[in-house]
Amino acid sequence: MKTWSTYTVAFILGLATCLLFNPMAGVLDIFKEITSYLLSLSVFIFSPLVLFSFTSGIASLGKDKLGGRFSDRFVTWTLLTSILLPLFAGICFLIFPVAFPVTSSAGSEGNIASSTLSYAVSEAMAAIIPENPTYTMLFSSTFPLPLILICWAFGLALRPKSDIVRPAYAVMNSFSEVMMKLSKMAMLFGFLTVYFSSSVFFMTLYQDGSVLVSVAFSLMITITALILLFLIIPLIFLLVTFGKSNPWKNIRLSYSALVHALFSGNVLASAHVMIMTERCNLGVQKRIAATSTPFFLIFSHGGSAAIATITTLSLIYAFSGVINFPVVMAIALIAIPVSFTSSIAVSFETVTIGYLATQLLNINLYGAESAIFAIIPFVNGLGSMLDTALCTLGAKAIAIKCRTSLEVPKKDRI
Repeated sequence: MKTWSTYTVAFILGLATCLLFNPMAGVLDIFKEITSYLLSLSVFIFSPLVLFSFTSGIASLGKDKLGGRFSDRFVTWTLLTSILLPLFAGICFLIFPVAFPVTSSAGSEGNIASSTLSYAVSEAMAAIIPENPTYTMLFSSTFPLPLILICWAFGLALRPKSDIVRPAYAVMNSFSEVMMKLSKMAMLFGFLTVYFSSSVFFMTLYQDGSVLVSVAFSLMITITALILLFLIIPLIFLLVTFGKSNPWKNIRLSYSALVHALFSGNVLASAHVMIMTERCNLGVQKRIAATSTPFFLIFSHGGSAAIATITTLSLIYAFSGVINFPVVMAIALIAIPVSFTSSIAVSFETVTIGYLATQLLNINLYGAESAIFAIIPFVNGLGSMLDTALCTLGAKAIAIKCRTSLEVPKKDRI
């Protein structure tokens, strides 16, 4: 069966599980434990995937002198999406301002946003200057930048410019194929992760009740995310690629990756699904898919920035009762550079961007920003879904620029 059908059935069963078993005590905790285990397995694949596939991809691009085209399209796509998505989200909120839903459970953890960010920063700084390479490999599950930089350097050295290096390049490329097969297997069984993560997604939102208290907020942020996904991102894609590929078709073929990211809320756990989607469904060559995806996971978080812009403005509106154009533009504009650093807090990108934006603008919400943690599966899931779309369509745009884009027969899609 195709993954789009198995993933769809999985999250429908997750919703049914929420409706049937949600009143039972302890069910949510059990499902959280299982989901955490499955996501850990998904993230476990990420490190060797980067080590072998990213390294061989860099070497292959260098061999064929495609590094310039790759970099040009990557920078263009990342900058355009990172700038335009938060600005559009801010305009949408200015037109339809809605106060953030605050319930008795929202924000009950205290100023957890500050402590979470402080912990993530300290761990990231420790990973940048590690004591040994093994630590870098282990910590890549939460902050992959050091591992990516190391593999980038190895990839440059691995370019087969001489006879003595060619065997090493061939071996690394073979290991890369092994990781692709492992990633494909993980993607085919990814419906298990979608089922349990979607069950946790629905049960958490149902028990908290925030999204049910303010239907207007839920509709506003969901509709804005859908407009970004099906209108703004495709238009940017058409602009960047000069209309050489159908963006809506590419989004449809990225369905499995989008669903996985929406319910898991973890882009690293969805990385193998993204790469296999790009390669097997979008016709992106392995070297481009395996090289662009890790870079996008670090730098391309325009979707999370857009969702963070809405939630932060909604908190300010709930706090002050007023909203105006200067405030909207200030939050949207500051969210753009902040989004490039949000990868230090995987699964909390939306909260990280919103918190840093208010701190940099000296806006004191007295810990109210921690209320976002009450609905973190919802807001971070939407942000991760948009970031995944930026990743898959960005890889396709790079493939078109490098003239390596292919059309995959329907029977070969997964």
